[in-house]
Amino acid sequence: LSALLLGANDENLRVNVGGLSLAPFKMAQQEGQFDLSLEFIEVRNSLSACLIYSTDRFDKATIIRMVGHFNTLLESIATNPEQQVDELPLLTAAEQHQLLVDWNDTAVDYPVEKCIHQLFEAQVERTPEAIAVVFGNQQLTYRALNTKANQLAHHLQTLGVKPEVLVGICIERSVKMIIGLLGILKAGGAYLPLDPTYPVARLTFMLEDALVLVLLTQSSLKEKLSSHQASFVCLESNWDIISRLGSDNMDSGVKPDNLAYVIYTSGSTGKPKGVMVQHQSLVNFIETAIVEYGLTPCDRVLQFASISFDAAAEEIYPCLTCGGLLVLRSDEMLNSVPFFLQNCRELELTVLDLPTAFWHQVTSELVTNQLVLPNSLRLVIIGGERARSDVVGFWQKWVGTYPQLVNTYGPTEATVVATIYPLPRSTVLEREWRDIPIGRAIHNVQTYVLDKYLQPLPLGVPGELHLGGVCLARGYLNRLELTNEKFIPNPFSDGPSSRLYKTGDLVRYLPDGHIEYLGRVDNQVKIRGFRIELSEIEAVLAQHPDVQESVVIAQEDKPGNMRLVAYIVSNFMPERIPYQSICLAELDGKTIKLRTEEISKSGVSLVEIPAALSKGQHIRLYLQLPGEEKKQWLNGIVRWSHGAQAGIQFQLTPTEQTIVDQSVEHSQQGFLKVLQRTVTTNLQNYLKKKLPDYMVPYRFVLVEALPLTPNGKIDHRALEQLSVNNYPLSEVKFAEPRTPEEELLIGIWADVLGVFQIGIHDDFFELGGHSLLATQLISRIHEIFSIALPLRNLFESPTVAGIAQTINQIRQAGTDVVVATNTIIDFNAEAVLEPTIQPPSTIPVEGLLLTGATGFLGAYLLYELLAQTTADIYCLVRSPNANEGKKILQNKLESCSLWHESFNSRIIPIIGNLYQPLLGLSDSLFHLLASQIEAIYHSGAMVNFVYPYSKLKATNVLGTQEILKLASQIKAKPVHFISTLSVFADSGARIVRESDIDDIQALDDGYSQSKWVAEKLVMQACDRGLPVCIYRPSRIIGHSQTGISNLNDLFTRGIKGCIQLGLLPPIDEITDNMVPVDYVSRAI
Repeated sequence: LSALLLGANDENLRVNVGGLSLAPFKMAQQEGQFDLSLEFIEVRNSLSACLIYSTDRFDKATIIRMVGHFNTLLESIATNPEQQVDELPLLTAAEQHQLLVDWNDTAVDYPVEKCIHQLFEAQVERTPEAIAVVFGNQQLTYRALNTKANQLAHHLQTLGVKPEVLVGICIERSVKMIIGLLGILKAGGAYLPLDPTYPVARLTFMLEDALVLVLLTQSSLKEKLSSHQASFVCLESNWDIISRLGSDNMDSGVKPDNLAYVIYTSGSTGKPKGVMVQHQSLVNFIETAIVEYGLTPCDRVLQFASISFDAAAEEIYPCLTCGGLLVLRSDEMLNSVPFFLQNCRELELTVLDLPTAFWHQVTSELVTNQLVLPNSLRLVIIGGERARSDVVGFWQKWVGTYPQLVNTYGPTEATVVATIYPLPRSTVLEREWRDIPIGRAIHNVQTYVLDKYLQPLPLGVPGELHLGGVCLARGYLNRLELTNEKFIPNPFSDGPSSRLYKTGDLVRYLPDGHIEYLGRVDNQVKIRGFRIELSEIEAVLAQHPDVQESVVIAQEDKPGNMRLVAYIVSNFMPERIPYQSICLAELDGKTIKLRTEEISKSGVSLVEIPAALSKGQHIRLYLQLPGEEKKQWLNGIVRWSHGAQAGIQFQLTPTEQTIVDQSVEHSQQGFLKVLQRTVTTNLQNYLKKKLPDYMVPYRFVLVEALPLTPNGKIDHRALEQLSVNNYPLSEVKFAEPRTPEEELLIGIWADVLGVFQIGIHDDFFELGGHSLLATQLISRIHEIFSIALPLRNLFESPTVAGIAQTINQIRQAGTDVVVATNTIIDFNAEAVLEPTIQPPSTIPVEGLLLTGATGFLGAYLLYELLAQTTADIYCLVRSPNANEGKKILQNKLESCSLWHESFNSRIIPIIGNLYQPLLGLSDSLFHLLASQIEAIYHSGAMVNFVYPYSKLKATNVLGTQEILKLASQIKAKPVHFISTLSVFADSGARIVRESDIDDIQALDDGYSQSKWVAEKLVMQACDRGLPVCIYRPSRIIGHSQTGISNLNDLFTRGIKGCIQLGLLPPIDEITDNMVPVDYVSRAI
């Protein structure tokens, strides 16, 4: 979205500028204008405003609301100008009433005095002989189920179970599991579900954290839980005793505000946290579910979820309190979707409550395999994670409107379900939806979309969802601080005990009052309906001795399929890799046969040496590098020698080093695959002992280091692009703001760039800024500080600290405007070559260095050098490594239709940078490069006609000096320097003389100034005996035959701009010198 805010005076106002009389001119909206612009016209003592919008981006209703919000904001400012900005309202009174009152008018009577088991007991009285529960060949009537649950409750009370006492239940899905749940509730206790598939360590933590004294289980699981000191009740072996106890309903003294269950969810501290849910919350949901889902005694409901998740409560209790039949699924039922549907058909199920991820799979196979749902099925409930709109579309096209599809949403802290959305009959999804909505609040639940200041947000504006009402859990077990952080006082209620739960879910209101889920405000994820705190997995990984650092992220390997991936910095990362190979060694004129043991980019270790070698001794090795077809001779020196073993450090030419690097990198990948498989297996086995399977990453990626953002935090976006040998690391230390001006500027920076972690020394352009954003930034600075800052200041000081300093200087000067004055630079003093640069006599070597090969002219120079010479062309290129550098060069030649496979072996990328000392190379590599080349073609430069000289000096001036230094090393090398015709000032004369170059003061742009100074350095080197040639191209245009042009230079951009505007400047008297790029490259 691009937006613009403009202000102007009275339409009748005329302004005189340089003899011109200017008056306002109204323009109709045109293609290419801003998506949204708000224009003010000052008319006498008032403001007239016009809001212009793109109908592709906004509808009229949205704009009308936006105008109302802006009007409310202005009225608030006028009424109370001292009010804090974050407290200023945007919503109109009508909107506030709609959002806070109308859409939260969900109050409905429910049995507030009842507990869950009492609702079940009432249903037993109504239909005692109806079948209540079925599992395979086992079934119980309502009367029989109630009787057995009562017997168990009596037994539990003898063990001390009463209200607020937690009872663990670790039983596989069976009829006994349902008996166990009801028995605990009837005894007055609250149940703690324990999934038998969880690792022992996690089960032990939950039992100890909850202080469980009584544990219901089965004989086959008792050994798994034996380390816990609790009273075990095994329902099979103890049932003879239990069955002798009373079977009548009892009064345990439990109240609606007592606990019903505690369910543990993933915790960000590395340990799971227990959510405490009371009877009243669950009773409200049960009553709502029966109404919303239309449940009757005729329904047959599938019990799908593990009781360790509250979705099981949605399946069990509404069914058993309305007289329906609860059907427990078997594990085999999930063998395949066709088998699942076949079982549903045979069981004559009417209601399915499925995790969204499984429903995605069912829908996909329905369409792909042309399957049919059971005729008995009338309702499908989904929930647990985002429902993809494309799958909803498939469902509507294939299934239609029956059975009814209902999308539900609700965190455990809000008791199963807080909002529901029955899919409408329409088969066309609303175009503005990103995904199917999560709907509206259920009975007695309130929903609020708030900003971080707890202010309600308008329709369509994303914010954090806050939930209120009787649905809220009591809090987190033994975690008072976390409870107070997540369950906060309700600012929209006068009730002293009214609270809101901060869900951490990012949502927005749709115009019809439904809520759309957008994502998370933290790093919690949902995978296959499981709620996972990634930091919990990282905390467990940190305890492993072989893990130095780790980051876990959720990746979508295909639409709708999220998977966990762990990036590991391990002690196992190798610098050397095993490589056993026979080689020949040449020592003191003798050739002996040896064997390699390990290899790295810097050297190789040898074994089976007949006699000890001397440290520093020169050696030549004839060996076959990993992945190479032919053997070759490589030079080196002995770094260490112990008996029959020795370590050799390579001494290679740049060409040889490139070959060795590529060879070792290729070999490392294979070795690391084996190593990674080993590490993956070890870590997965380790995690499975501590975490549920759904929290164990499916892939572990070994990295040398984790990528960091400029402020030193983990760069999650860069993780997927990480390879073992290439990782970007920031060297910029994040710096907090020190002054109010810097704080304000960081806010402006963040708004303009869309980057929310900005340090005062971060470069605006390195953070993604460009010329259009720079204009916006300057405009925002003027708006906030009332200072007209020239654009040049941003280029000269592109940091928050630099601009803040400039603002303070302006304020001290007592003005609101900066006079655009250039910094006074003595360019003659700048143009002094370093005295130590003195060329020796010339010794030719077959090799050429080219800078700027990735530029437009540079690509054609590279082609000519390859075509007209047999030399190897060393290309200075900015790239993470040699392989990527070679790809960049090849891609550039291909884009110009210049590439030929025969060039591949002769192009040698040199990873460096013009603006760094020694071109960014090490001393040894700089020296080696100087010995390998016979001439230098220096075409590299930073071309920018807006930047000042100071911004271009490092690359264009100091970079040229480093090139001259390289040319003077070891042997004198001719330097072909590509300059520009703009070093001559445009005096209007038809003839330009060489002596005219001395008129530096006539040059007014930084680029021409930097090339002028660079030329002076080249001329001084020439005076000292270095062969040089300076080329000054004029306007370089496209290839004379192919027409391929540089689409990003000033000239081409100007033409494109004219085309887009449909306008031309007066060009009758404008002349320019143009020459095709192939003519320039061939001439040089």
